[in-house]
Amino acid sequence: EKNVSVVVTLLEEGQSSPQRKTKKITSINPNEKTSLVFEDLKPVTGRDMVNVLSVKAGPVEGERNAENNEDEFRFVMLPEEG
Repeated sequence: EKNVSVVVTLLEEGQSSPQRKTKKITSINPNEKTSLVFEDLKPVTGRDMVNVLSVKAGPVEGERNAENNEDEFRFVMLPEEG
């Protein structure tokens, strides 16, 4: 596969203004894993603030099963104490 788009969306739960970044994987073989670094995403901080990070890759041409191309993670960033 070549030039596979990967879209990362970071959203504060309950809000409607997501942060969105896109990168491309220049080349990857089927079943191969790789890593990308997305910078400048700013999660909200606070015990009651839930961040939702969504990641979607592809689809690639001819892909038969795109169900495993997307995932979502919920997390809380605690403020630094000190």
